[in-house]
Amino acid sequence: MEYAPWNIRVNAVHPSIVQTPMVAGAANFVEAMESMTPMGRDASLADVAHAVLFMASEEAGFLTGLDLPVDGGFTELGTYAQVRRRATGQGQALR
Repeated sequence: MEYAPWNIRVNAVHPSIVQTPMVAGAANFVEAMESMTPMGRDASLADVAHAVLFMASEEAGFLTGLDLPVDGGFTELGTYAQVRRRATGQGQALR
């Protein structure tokens, strides 16, 4: 908010698991993340790039102070859905 009077927007993009060499060889971790992601997959580099391009575009010109999760619903529903399923005895996996 400090820079908004000068029309400087400050936003953040928060990806979850992304298809990169960093997770290559971590199949168990990737599978665990995917199982807790409502969309049931990891993000592609294009998924993240499109979000960043949108945030930098004039279409997002009135957005500032935004934290944008690019995580297939992991933050909003994934972990909460897991807690609900475990608490109600409906199993441990989302899928």
